Amino acid sequence: MIFTTDNADTEMKNVGLVIFECAILSCMLILGSIGNTLTIIAVLTNRGLREPGHYLVVNLAIADLIPCLITDSVYIVSAWYREWFLPNAYIACQIIGVLTVLCLNASIMNLTMIAVNRYVCIVKYSRYRTIFTPGRTILICILIWVPPLISVMVPFFNREDVFGFHDVALSCSIEATSEGSRFLTLSLLTFVPLSFTIITFCYVSIFRAVRASRRRIEQWKEQSSQTGTSKRPNGEYTDTREIKVALPRSSKYGLELEKSTGSSSAVVDVNDTVARSNLELQKDHQPPPVDKNDQQSSNEKTTANYNIHAKLNIKKEVRLTMNLFIVFVVFIFCWMPITIAAIVDSDFSAPDALWQSLSIFALANSCCNPIVYGWRSKQFRQSYKEILKCSSCTTTPPIDSSIVVQ
Repeated sequence: MIFTTDNADTEMKNVGLVIFECAILSCMLILGSIGNTLTIIAVLTNRGLREPGHYLVVNLAIADLIPCLITDSVYIVSAWYREWFLPNAYIACQIIGVLTVLCLNASIMNLTMIAVNRYVCIVKYSRYRTIFTPGRTILICILIWVPPLISVMVPFFNREDVFGFHDVALSCSIEATSEGSRFLTLSLLTFVPLSFTIITFCYVSIFRAVRASRRRIEQWKEQSSQTGTSKRPNGEYTDTREIKVALPRSSKYGLELEKSTGSSSAVVDVNDTVARSNLELQKDHQPPPVDKNDQQSSNEKTTANYNIHAKLNIKKEVRLTMNLFIVFVVFIFCWMPITIAAIVDSDFSAPDALWQSLSIFALANSCCNPIVYGWRSKQFRQSYKEILKCSSCTTTPPIDSSIVVQ
C-alpha cells in the first residue's frame, strides 16, 4: 500500500481510514452472507414460509447473496491496495462487474414483481391463487433474471469495454469511461423508470384498498354502537353484536380454519372481509329462497369471493406487504445517493472519498433485507433462531402456521 505524501501524520490518518473502510466492508460481507443464506434456508425448510409470496423473497436473497460473497470480498482487497490487485487477471474484474450489475438489475426486477404479487393478493384477491400458483411463481422467479442478463450481454455484442475496475469507487462494476457512462445512462432510463412506476402504482393501490377497508369497519362499528345493526354492502342488515362467528369444529370450514389458525374453536374476528365471508358460509347450510334466483346466484358468487379472501388470511398478508414495502424503501435509501451522483457528476469530478462512501452505502443494501425480515417477522425470526441452534441438523422443525407476520 503506497501513499504519495511526505507527511507521516497524514499517512497514518490515511492508513486508519483504509482500515476502517475494510472493517466496514468485512462486516457487510459477513452479515450479508449469513443473513441471506439464513433467509433462503428458512423459506425452504419452514412450511409456514413456503408460499409463493416468499419464493420472490428467496429470489431477492439470491440477488443479494452474490454481491456479498463476490463483490464485497474483492472490494475489501481493492480498498486495501487502492487499485486492482490482479493486473494480469483483469478479466476477473470484468466478470465481477458483470455479476454486480446483473444482481442489481435483478434486485430491481424482484422488487417490482414483489409489488405486483402484493397488489394481486390484496386488491385482486379472487385471482391470487390462480395467478400465483407455486409452479408459476417459480417460473416467474426464473424469468426475472432474463432481462438483466440480456442487458449485461449487450455491451459484449457491441464489443464495448463497459465492465471493469472503477478507479474512483475502487470497485469492479462499470468503468469510469464514456462507454461506461453511456451504458449506465441507458440502464437508468430503461429499468428504473418503468419498475418504479409499477411499484408506486401497486403500493399506492394497496394502501388505498386497506384504508378503504378500515373506513368501512369504522363505519360499521359506529352504526353498531348507535342502532345495534349495520348495513352490509349487499344491502342486507346484520346484528353486529353477533359479528364474531364461531364455526363448530365438526364442520369442514371449522376444520379448515383450525388448520390455518391452530385453535380448536375457529372464531373469526371482526374484519372487513373475513367476518362477512364466514357469515355467508353459515348461509350455505340454509336452503336458499326459491323465488329469488338472481339474488341467490349473486350471493353465491359473493360468498365464493369472500371465502377465497378469508383463506388468504388478509391480516397476515397486509403485514407481509408492509414488511416488503420497507425492503423497497431501504433499497431506495441505499441506492438513490449514488444514482443521483452518477447523473449529476458524470465526469467523476467529486472527491474520491465521496464516491467510495456512496459505493459502500449502496452495497450495504445487500445485508439490510435479512435485518428487516428478522425485525418485522416472527416467522423469520424464529426460523433464524432454529437454524442457528440446529446448524448440524439436516432440516429445521416447521413453525406453526398460525404465527402471523409482524
